[in-house]
Amino acid sequence: MYRTMMIAAIAVFMFTLSTFSQPRLSPQERVKALTERLSLTKDQATQIEKILVLSQDQMKKMSSDGKTDRSEFRKKMDDTQAQIEKLLDAKQKVEFKKMQDERRKGMQNKKPGDTTDNKTNQKKY
Repeated sequence: MYRTMMIAAIAVFMFTLSTFSQPRLSPQERVKALTERLSLTKDQATQIEKILVLSQDQMKKMSSDGKTDRSEFRKKMDDTQAQIEKLLDAKQKVEFKKMQDERRKGMQNKKPGDTTDNKTNQKKY
């Protein structure tokens, strides 16, 4: 009886984790999406990939610390966006801002517990 309850509790816990986990794009996938949408040069793509890999590593380190709050993550994300923006030309910057706005709107429209995959519903970034 105890064993069955423990298995059920673990199953519910695992289901909850999978339901609320949000799929993330790798730096390489993000660069590919940016290249397609912004027509990045090879040099821009290479530099942006380095920025994204470094940012991802720093974010992982921050989250493993356990003491980091959301504002620190937001600051790091904003810093990463600013670094990317510096590499773009004027036309690319306009499209990049549009992408960010679309992403924010998509995040605001997503309801808690909604398991639909935003990657299929909106353009990648």
